[in-house]
Amino acid sequence: MVYLGWVIFIMWTLIIERLIFLVTENRVGLKAVLAEHEARTDQNSWYARAIYDSVVSRLSMRSESGMRLIQTLARLCPLFGLLGTVTGMILIFDVMAGTGSSSPRGVAAGVATATMTTMAGMVGALSGIFPAAILNRFARDQQSSLQMRRLTSAGIALSPISRLPKTLRWIVAPTVGLAVTLGLLFLMQTLIDTGEAAIQNTVTAKFVDFIRVRRDERIEMRTQKPKKIMPEEMPETLDPRDTNEQVGAVVIGYSMAGPASDKMNLAGLIGDFGSPDGEFVPLVRVLPLYPRRAQQQGIEGWVMVEFTITETGTVADIRVVESSLPIFEASAVRAVNKFKYRPRIVNGLPVAVTGVLHKVTFEIIE
Repeated sequence: MVYLGWVIFIMWTLIIERLIFLVTENRVGLKAVLAEHEARTDQNSWYARAIYDSVVSRLSMRSESGMRLIQTLARLCPLFGLLGTVTGMILIFDVMAGTGSSSPRGVAAGVATATMTTMAGMVGALSGIFPAAILNRFARDQQSSLQMRRLTSAGIALSPISRLPKTLRWIVAPTVGLAVTLGLLFLMQTLIDTGEAAIQNTVTAKFVDFIRVRRDERIEMRTQKPKKIMPEEMPETLDPRDTNEQVGAVVIGYSMAGPASDKMNLAGLIGDFGSPDGEFVPLVRVLPLYPRRAQQQGIEGWVMVEFTITETGTVADIRVVESSLPIFEASAVRAVNKFKYRPRIVNGLPVAVTGVLHKVTFEIIE
């Protein structure tokens, strides 16, 4: 860390010195050289152009002086930081080998301390790369302007600080460089303190989980064939739709609409007095999974789903007709997709039933 601090200090001293030079001595020399060249009567001869090119080269060398050293120091900062980290890791493993301790807490503390140098090197490199690039770009633009003869002595204005002596420049540059170095170290320490506070801060979070218990579902099948009603014995006011509910059958009260009736006989509907035809009957109903986010926030809702019961009793063409909240739709569709039915029988053959509606309700039971 000490060596790294010296590297950052020297780098920023050179950066501040270059900034002051470009604003003071460089502008004064540039204005004087351009005024001298403009005062010459012969400016287009080979001799005059050679003198001007030599002056441009000399000014460019002075403006680019120290740039490569600044860039080199900026690249050295992360290398010094990595060297400090590797050295610290070696010391940690030496201590572990000597004491025989393999405590994770001790290893983590040592690694955290060793990586501080890498962090300091990165902070120093980031602080120096951008100013070095800006200074280098300024020097190249000035050289290009001189070569293209776009600069004139009248276009260069001198400020009161342009006459700053060279000795004063080398007094101001180390002072500002030291202040910048201390500021970077303070910034690094602030980042470390912020990271430690974030690690030590405990966040209380509540997660809702539930266990799904398999239900014991039994289906009672009717084995005795009902008594056939003769036409002369059938009441005159009998409605054929009333045969959907028969004495002795088990009725499931699911919310369902569409071609099927609201309540269906689980044992099998027998229509047309002894005919084997009948409506579809639900065999397997799967409970939907409650969305975790909705359960955490205590949100309840419902989803109306439309689907088709195929000839084999499976569910196809599932479509959400309406829902209270979109968060429940995916769970409802997944549950309905696992439903099983006994298909509708027409003329002794199973047929598909389209437009079946089913309402899936999501309620939180305390």
